[in-house]
Amino acid sequence: LSYPGYASSGGKRMFAASGGLSSWAFLDTSESSVFADFVDQGPSGPEIGKAGTTLYMSFLFSIQGNTTANSQAVIRLQGKNDLGAWTTRLGVGQDWNMPAIRTSGIVLDSFNNDTHLVVLKLQFNGTMTGSDDTVTVWFDPDLSLGESLQTVDATLTTNATFSRIAFIAQGSNNNDLTRLEVDDIRFGTSWADVLPVPEPSIGALAMIASGMVLARRRRCRRS
Repeated sequence: LSYPGYASSGGKRMFAASGGLSSWAFLDTSESSVFADFVDQGPSGPEIGKAGTTLYMSFLFSIQGNTTANSQAVIRLQGKNDLGAWTTRLGVGQDWNMPAIRTSGIVLDSFNNDTHLVVLKLQFNGTMTGSDDTVTVWFDPDLSLGESLQTVDATLTTNATFSRIAFIAQGSNNNDLTRLEVDDIRFGTSWADVLPVPEPSIGALAMIASGMVLARRRRCRRS
């Protein structure tokens, strides 16, 4: 995928297609990982979300095909609750019941098949279980401008702790031909880390080339 003014990694994009295909990238939260400074003990194991830290994330995505109220194509940050079940903390994309690109109910754009760039600033402010973190969302930022000059598209107060990324495309029937494409997932400690313009920043904590970290896939059904 490409975006004007953005220096792509040159890696391969990944996709999930309608019919209930979900894929997950599990992040390394061990003491030796690049995320170690951001990790604390969550209710069911170590997760990214240590109080007092700030993590930036960016990714390219595109939703191909048609859309109806009976389909979804979304990228989700997920963590575990105190019962050990995976819980969505934040999602970006086309979700059920509204043909629009949204995050936490906030409409970012009408539905379209364009390639979009999303930048998230995750400020972990409190406990690993409280809804006291601040997430700033930039949707299709102007890469000629720095962070302070950008227009913020959404600001959320939520529990943002997570340890995996989910890529989901589902339709309730064969007519909902939705396909989610994702590329260049990057993490860093600053705006420049995750927006390499024109060359990749050497300070970036990590980059998950979409074709490189793919934990597993399974068929899922809408309940």
